[in-house]
Amino acid sequence: MAGKRIKKTGYRVWTPDLPGSEKPNITRYNKFLFPKWKLDKDSIIIGHSSGALATLGFLQEAQESLVIDRAFLVAGFVGNLDWDALDEIASYKPDWVKVKKR
Repeated sequence: MAGKRIKKTGYRVWTPDLPGSEKPNITRYNKFLFPKWKLDKDSIIIGHSSGALATLGFLQEAQESLVIDRAFLVAGFVGNLDWDALDEIASYKPDWVKVKKR
């Protein structure tokens, strides 16, 4: 797992098991993540697949004072994927102004 390799280099790593990941939902994810994540100017977020959209949703809704170092979005997707379980998250439209500020 990549998280274990990154951790060996000295970084603190958290790879959360997002609740209900079989049917991704940004609101549900944010309710889970906000009380647990303590991010700052040195934080890096890596979001893969639906986690890329979850990362955007998290950053969009985070407090305005939050600024992280960077976010890497890997193999994200948008639009109709012909997979009902992903319909809700695939239709997410980020507020790019808010996301970029963070």
